[in-house]
Amino acid sequence: MPRTGASRRRCATSTDGQRPTGSRRSRAASNPQVARDLAAGAERRPHWPDVRLAVMADLLRAKFLQHPDLAEVLLATGDGRIHYRFANSPFWDTRDSARRNWIGRLLELVRAELVAERVGFQL
Repeated sequence: MPRTGASRRRCATSTDGQRPTGSRRSRAASNPQVARDLAAGAERRPHWPDVRLAVMADLLRAKFLQHPDLAEVLLATGDGRIHYRFANSPFWDTRDSARRNWIGRLLELVRAELVAERVGFQL
């Protein structure tokens, strides 16, 4: 679970499959760009590509549970597709057709979970 007050981007970067020592350094970074720079050369954990979606989904769930005002903003998007364009990553965002938009997809999933909870649908 991410620490309260840490940005999702910094948490995601600091847990970007790094071994614990690299993760601690990235988490202590002064801003997301510094965290990303520190994480760039860090050794990755085994199986990181297989678990990174689950880690990011958990971070996003925590973010919206900790910040109900942001959950309301997410819910206000209705059932529209979310195109995330701020990660500068072919895996996480969708700046061009080759990008996978996994942040957008996970935001849509978390939004659906929030709606299900709101209407009393048991998952």
